[in-house]
Amino acid sequence: MKSSDREAVGREKQRQVEQRAAARQARRDAAAAEKLKAQQEHKQKKLDDARRRDEARLQKEEEKRARQRLREELLAEKNRQAEERRRAARQAREERRRLRLERDEETQRKREEKAKARPEFYYGSCRP
Repeated sequence: MKSSDREAVGREKQRQVEQRAAARQARRDAAAAEKLKAQQEHKQKKLDDARRRDEARLQKEEEKRARQRLREELLAEKNRQAEERRRAARQAREERRRLRLERDEETQRKREEKAKARPEFYYGSCRP
């Protein structure tokens, strides 16, 4: 074998070694890229899950606040209606009292007029 043939064979073997090394490195790079992609997807999924949980928690809190506001509004309305009923009842009592006093005064005035008209009857000196 000539030395040029040996050199050619050596160069070919070296080229094949380098080609296999490059293929191994390409496989390693692809595996590393796939692993990195999987890690990033997992991290993004965790972030999305956390964001969804936060949104659900915030929505639940808002619904709770809305229910509390509604409860407070209903209670305030109930209290307002009760106060209105008490005020109306108080006015009705005062009106009945005022009418009773007017009626009593009118009755007393009529008695006094009758007593003036017929004093003997009202003062116990009634004789036929």
